[in-house]
Amino acid sequence: MSATIYEVAKKSGFSISTVSRVLNGIPLHSETTRMRVLQAISELNFQPHTMAQGLARRRNKTFTNVAPLDHASSLQQSSVLQPESVE
Repeated sequence: MSATIYEVAKKSGFSISTVSRVLNGIPLHSETTRMRVLQAISELNFQPHTMAQGLARRRNKTFTNVAPLDHASSLQQSSVLQPESVE
């Protein structure tokens, strides 16, 4: 299982809010703080979870296509949209 922001905060000795600000590039902290957080991120091999970020921000980069699958045009449209959605 991947490391969490809570584990990064504990390892770095800073609050979750501080770790979050460093991750999001908000320049409120000293270079020393930023480097300690980044070191903990590296040591724990932390990877931000994009779905969790979307939930926290109340937005995500997903879309839904609801169409009947009994029409050829709907199937064709779905086959065109699917590769585009990966990008």
